[in-house]
Amino acid sequence: MLEPMDRPALDNPHVAIEPSDAIRRDALAMQRLEDAASRITEALGGAFTYRVGANPSAVPVTLTVEPENPQITEENLRAFARCFRSRLQITRCEIVFRSVEVVRSDTTLHELGHTFGLNHSPDPREVMGVRRVAAPGRFSPRESLAMRLMMKRRPGNLFPDDGRQAPSLRALGETGVIVCRHP
Repeated sequence: MLEPMDRPALDNPHVAIEPSDAIRRDALAMQRLEDAASRITEALGGAFTYRVGANPSAVPVTLTVEPENPQITEENLRAFARCFRSRLQITRCEIVFRSVEVVRSDTTLHELGHTFGLNHSPDPREVMGVRRVAAPGRFSPRESLAMRLMMKRRPGNLFPDDGRQAPSLRALGETGVIVCRHP
């Protein structure tokens, strides 16, 4: 069964990325985070902006490093994104990384893709690829198109544009977790 599309609300097209102190203390991790914010904003054609730093009116995305997190250790994950939704719209997200080294990698851009509602891609050459063969520095044209089309569709929409099938119970609120395995 296909999952209904989730994405942040269009009436507030700003995302505030709030890194933990452990990430803030690492200059390379912060540079990677700034680059990732720029790349996703670029892929969205500037219609949605991702910025590092607190902004009380933006959708918050917090980033932490938790090497001892039970989900990280038990499932041998690089990272996971937990997104909170209300009425099929993402209202906030938390990204948990295994280590600061993972924040420095292409995994950061991949995880930010989840915060916009992207799932994993079967194409290993894409940012959202499950088993990437390279470290793509940008979202592919197909991924950018998908995000731009997501902005034109109502939350809960199902492919091929049939929102009538979207489960009504999901509209009440839910938390979703997308995990990214450690190689």
